[in-house]
Amino acid sequence: MTEDTFITPQRADALISNALPADWPTEYVPITSAAGRILRRPVPADRDLPPFDRVMMDGIALASAALGNGNRRFKIESTALPGRPPLALSEPASACIQVMTGAVLPQGCDTVVPFEEIKISGDYADINPNLRIAPGDNVHHRASDLNKGDILLPAGKRLTPNHIALAASTGQTEVCVARPPRIAVVSNGDELVDLGHPVHPFQIRPINNYGIRSVLHARAFPEVHVFHTPDDRDAILTVLNTVLDNFDLLIISGGVSMGRFDYVPSVLQELGVQKIFHKVRERPGKPLWFGMFRNNKPVFALPGNPVSSMVCLHRYVLPHTEHAMGLRQTSEETAVLARPVDFEPRLTFFPPVRTSVVEGVLTAEPVKYNNSGHFAALSESNGFVELQADINHFPAGTSVPFRRWTSVL
Repeated sequence: MTEDTFITPQRADALISNALPADWPTEYVPITSAAGRILRRPVPADRDLPPFDRVMMDGIALASAALGNGNRRFKIESTALPGRPPLALSEPASACIQVMTGAVLPQGCDTVVPFEEIKISGDYADINPNLRIAPGDNVHHRASDLNKGDILLPAGKRLTPNHIALAASTGQTEVCVARPPRIAVVSNGDELVDLGHPVHPFQIRPINNYGIRSVLHARAFPEVHVFHTPDDRDAILTVLNTVLDNFDLLIISGGVSMGRFDYVPSVLQELGVQKIFHKVRERPGKPLWFGMFRNNKPVFALPGNPVSSMVCLHRYVLPHTEHAMGLRQTSEETAVLARPVDFEPRLTFFPPVRTSVVEGVLTAEPVKYNNSGHFAALSESNGFVELQADINHFPAGTSVPFRRWTSVL
């Protein structure tokens, strides 16, 4: 199905989602290199967590019942250390065992008194007489977090360092994740001059290539190759023909509008890419083009202006690609406008904003934004909001969808 007229962002979402493959390939990778990847198979607990009654503080372990007669002095029988087999208390009514954080709670003990509340004299420990003690104090009980077989990490998670630590707790050395696509990023334009070369006053540098590649690397797409072509139809055809055969996902920047030298749509059609839609009722980003090549290869052609390019990358390319790869997001982020925004054209508006937390509420302050070529606005903002097309006045305090720019760490 193709659509030639301007469509809404929501319609674009539906068309992209329906076109992208549902059977994304997977691979097993070592947990040491899995950060940022999308988990495709759940990780279960291989044993109870914690696997034993764990001492939470350095101190002494004893049987709380021994305190019933007002006794506050206990003989220290031995010392329990982390990583050692559990000890057993031989005289529960009058003795205790010195314990260190992480040790197994000794048999016959049900509470731990921290060192701060005791005074040790020789082989005896005297407990602060004013301290209230209850069974289970300073003990992390076995299986209080998870039972063996419970799911530690469900499929659909983007793996963070905390997730990696959880996977390591199960003893797994590998996890099953979505295989990232090999991505080609292609820019075009006679006015673009790469870094390291002299630039004339009538030329500009290819910031989209560097920005898009950095975003993709930060989102755990390791294999990204960048290409550039002049505004020449034959050169564009040659490059696109090559990358369509050798990459899994194609992102084009520029040459997609209605100008005399905007050859990308017609070249893609000539190469056999099925157009799904061209032009979305939004600003910035109206000329967005999307299609599919054989073997389920998506092709996104973004407008060349840098704000448009980055908005379309974060609004369409990344979320839909990562969803097809198995990423499951529970809820979208929202923010409230810090000041009124007026926007007359009946287009969905994506203004860059700078957010802050005010009285516990995420607040979005629109930054100075002249047009889609005003790329300095990107560095002044940390994301953009989405303002719907059928409203032209958005009062301060209006809650709106918010998308963050990808941070490069």
